[in-house]
Amino acid sequence: LPTLSQNDWIGGVAEAFKVAIIKDAAFFDLLCDKAAALRDRCLASMETVVRRCAVLHLEHISTSGDPFEFGSARPLDFGHWVAHWLEVASAYDIGHGQAVAVGIAIDSFYAMRQGLLGKEEFDRIIAGLLDCGLPVWCEHLSTRSANGELSVLEGLSQFREHLGGTLCVTLPNRIGRKTEVHHMDTGIIEEAVSYLGSVANGARQC
Repeated sequence: LPTLSQNDWIGGVAEAFKVAIIKDAAFFDLLCDKAAALRDRCLASMETVVRRCAVLHLEHISTSGDPFEFGSARPLDFGHWVAHWLEVASAYDIGHGQAVAVGIAIDSFYAMRQGLLGKEEFDRIIAGLLDCGLPVWCEHLSTRSANGELSVLEGLSQFREHLGGTLCVTLPNRIGRKTEVHHMDTGIIEEAVSYLGSVANGARQC
């Protein structure tokens, strides 16, 4: 762990937020409480985070009934439809963890607008990511295709192909729980990009 660059160190924390938000509310609380320590490379705090992540991933693999992810539901891909697109769009200048943080922010906004998260819960997610030094927006999100659509929407089609043809996006349903949806309202995604852009004005960006 001490040999990691700061980007890789804090990028790993994004993956911890990912699993905490959909599986473990107490772990999410810990991440928020330890945000400054994690940002400042406290080894003891990071070791605690790594151990809890390992337990949560092991529990998922051993109890989900789909350890090899043959089905369309991929809960551990929460935030990843945006992340995968963002990595490619940036020619991999943006690290995986940073891209996941942006994806978490967008999908958490979406969940809030769908009534799955309260505004206070959403605000805690955004504050936790930012306090750790993770981004919630990136300039690539503002790009548009020739027909005027946000380019990031291509990520939904790419993610559908990644899943074998059926779109299945994991969203938080209160912090510590999850649900899956099979359709994403592009208008809400537009709102998310706009809102997070305003939040990121002066805050950390990719």
